[in-house]
Amino acid sequence: MKKIKILLSLMALFTFSLAFVSCSSDDEKNNDSSPNLVTEGVKYNIQGSEEFSSIEFTPNGEYIVTRKTPAKNSGDITLADLYVHGKFTVIDGGYRLDGFGTVAIDQDLASTKITIISEGYTHEVNATVAPKKLSDDMSRAFCRHWRFSKSHFALRVNNNVLVDFDIDGCDFSKWYRNDKVKDYDTDNEQFNSKCKDLLLTEYGTFAVTYADDFINVGTWTWEDKGDNIIGCDWGFNSFRDDHFNGSMSTEFVKGSTDAEDQLVITKQINLHNPYFLVISEFTYTLIPR
Repeated sequence: MKKIKILLSLMALFTFSLAFVSCSSDDEKNNDSSPNLVTEGVKYNIQGSEEFSSIEFTPNGEYIVTRKTPAKNSGDITLADLYVHGKFTVIDGGYRLDGFGTVAIDQDLASTKITIISEGYTHEVNATVAPKKLSDDMSRAFCRHWRFSKSHFALRVNNNVLVDFDIDGCDFSKWYRNDKVKDYDTDNEQFNSKCKDLLLTEYGTFAVTYADDFINVGTWTWEDKGDNIIGCDWGFNSFRDDHFNGSMSTEFVKGSTDAEDQLVITKQINLHNPYFLVISEFTYTLIPR
């Protein structure tokens, strides 16, 4: 029973750390009336605002609004407090951001001014167009929407394999509900979350979506382009303490065609104390969406 509880705790950590952008269906197209800059993707860094940090528009018609981190004494901070995501459409004078409000952009050679209307409030702010961090040919091919195709989980206790299995997609709740874990908590949101998509952009945005449209956003960059390895911040800071430590590697596998490309992500968490060492490892294989 102790081993089962350890397994559940470790898998909860992994599942919860995968929180990241509701995806469009395959038959949805870019709006032809979108400015070229938006069609290619653009990110605005907002200046002089106490509320917002940036707004990014992706080539497939989605947006990510990043709020400024609230003060520490403002209570528990959730990802929903920091990020707003959805589809955008072009309207007269700007854009309608589903679930957020409207954004008008007045841009010339000297400055960029943005008017944000959200939740009944109007915010007039200055902004700058963020530079693309990853604009070479390889990065542009890499920056796209990916879909979680399959996942593998392995758990070892003192080098003894306790669990080793594969699943389609990234819905580990199917494994929990398969009578393999008798005390599975169906009300536990960490176990119910289903990782769905990964979005990578040329501005260094690393965003993962759950099936319930829960989003988490990080950043990514090339760690070793020669070996197709990227580095990113994907929720490991909270795991680094006296008992837990983690690591992550991501590999881009070029296929014979773009449709056959793969992204392989491996995450490992170690739980150690004087009596035992628990190593849990997730490997996710993603394909173009």
